[in-house]
Amino acid sequence: MGIQAKMKTENSMKHLRTGQFILYFPDNKRIRHSTQLLLGLWRAGKQTLNQSLLSLSRYFRNQGVPGQAMVIVLVLASVTPAFSQKEIAAASRVEDKKKGNTPFLQANSVGDVLWTSSPNPGPFHLDGVLSLWTSDYFRARYGGVPADLDYLSYRLSLGVTYELLRNNTDQASLKALAVSVGINNYFTDSPVPDEDSWYTSDRYVGLAAAFSNAFHAGLTYTAYKNPYSQPGTLQDIALLLLYAPNNRLGSIQPQIKLVKAVGQSTGSLIQTQITPVFKLVDSLSLTLSVPISLGVGFNGYHGSGAAEGYYAELGILGSLPLDLKLPGRWILTAGTFVTLRDDSIVSATEKYDDAGHIVPTGLVTLSFAY
Repeated sequence: MGIQAKMKTENSMKHLRTGQFILYFPDNKRIRHSTQLLLGLWRAGKQTLNQSLLSLSRYFRNQGVPGQAMVIVLVLASVTPAFSQKEIAAASRVEDKKKGNTPFLQANSVGDVLWTSSPNPGPFHLDGVLSLWTSDYFRARYGGVPADLDYLSYRLSLGVTYELLRNNTDQASLKALAVSVGINNYFTDSPVPDEDSWYTSDRYVGLAAAFSNAFHAGLTYTAYKNPYSQPGTLQDIALLLLYAPNNRLGSIQPQIKLVKAVGQSTGSLIQTQITPVFKLVDSLSLTLSVPISLGVGFNGYHGSGAAEGYYAELGILGSLPLDLKLPGRWILTAGTFVTLRDDSIVSATEKYDDAGHIVPTGLVTLSFAY
């Protein structure tokens, strides 16, 4: 690793999501071979996508449009063709209705509240995620992995959820209440000052609630830690409000999330999101989701040089339940995200992050729940 690359990586550690518990991962070369097809498809579309969005971005700048407005207009322009399809007009999140699978409520490390199905009818549930990413830009932050297909980021997660309350009666005002704890570990094959390729981890504890009026709420504490950053632990608390009316067709699940850094961390964040989901192939339970989010960070949340930082994200994800002869419910997900960042976020990290205003990301995820 060259001196310049090493300095770039060490400097970026100040902005990493971090952790101290190390989970080891199989040889990166074997995983590279298994994702060769995905990366080939991603490379084919990446150049066209970048050129189109960059041309639109330059046009707005030449017209004197502010960075905040440019981000919003760009994401709406990207979303419009997808929403012109008739299928998405009645889209909603599709719950798994397989016989024997029971839905349960849980919270995750980024402060989300979600329903998951598993064949386990008891109150204790175990879930895990194994995923591969082409870059790591959590809430538009640079995560230490360059936005380059030559490098991959691997995530290995494990969580436990305990259902404090499950009430299916129509008269109940509180339908479900659950507490979740877990840990995510991240690895990469890009140059980092760790011979085991592990570069960050986050640990979380969250409380999730579902009410009879279709509102959901969540409160999650997350600690990000690694041995390289100063201060050693970054912490935040996320408050979420979600409206999901019984997962009926037509629901887009609007949500708002407030994130406040605590401890020695600084800044706060507001993020809004909608997530239409609809079935593509009924016989296979194949679904397509289109998460769309807009966020703004305050008081240096995205870096010391970003008093306010605006960003938008558009994702297209396909999910397929797998019929494996293994305990639990397994789901394979693949897709892509595009993150649009304004000038203040880009300039706050430009010394070691050269991705610019537009960051495309490809991913493959295998998840299980029991």
